[in-house]
Amino acid sequence: MTNENEEIIPKNEELFPENEEITPGNEKAVHEEKEESPQAKERIYAGFFVRLTAYLIDKIIVAVPLGLVRVILWMSRIGSSSHFLTGKVFFSFTLTDLILYVLSVSYFIFLTWAGGRTIGKRLMRIKVVSAFDRRPTFFEIFFRETFGRYLSAVILYIGYLIIGAGDEKQALHDYLADTRVIYAEPGE
Repeated sequence: MTNENEEIIPKNEELFPENEEITPGNEKAVHEEKEESPQAKERIYAGFFVRLTAYLIDKIIVAVPLGLVRVILWMSRIGSSSHFLTGKVFFSFTLTDLILYVLSVSYFIFLTWAGGRTIGKRLMRIKVVSAFDRRPTFFEIFFRETFGRYLSAVILYIGYLIIGAGDEKQALHDYLADTRVIYAEPGE
């Protein structure tokens, strides 16, 4: 009778040949070996409103010093009917517009590249990561913060509104740069 039962009920090694047999003494060790790697940890993706709040905080932080730069550039034009800062340089943009844009985008590029987040993102406890759980490259961040953001905003900000559409809550600029915005681990 035992021979019949042994044939009907397969042994644990036959069902799960790759698994180590768990005995009362080694069950903790077997589970510790199978812990998830850092890449396999479940990410919690940041949604539209938390990202919008972080962006608004950043825009306020950038607007104050750039407002001072704008005033200084404006004052340099007083008394001059034609000034090199007010002439059209690139399409309809003046040199003043280009200087202010470069300063503004530099804040987003360098802080995001250096630490994965800007001050607004830090306050909201979110960060930018690559799709492969590594620090994004300078090129990925540069592309994301310049061309990607432009394309996200170009048609009624649809590129930002699609954040709620996917499981990974990516905006168009995230898709283009292959980045994700996730909640940071406590203490990061």
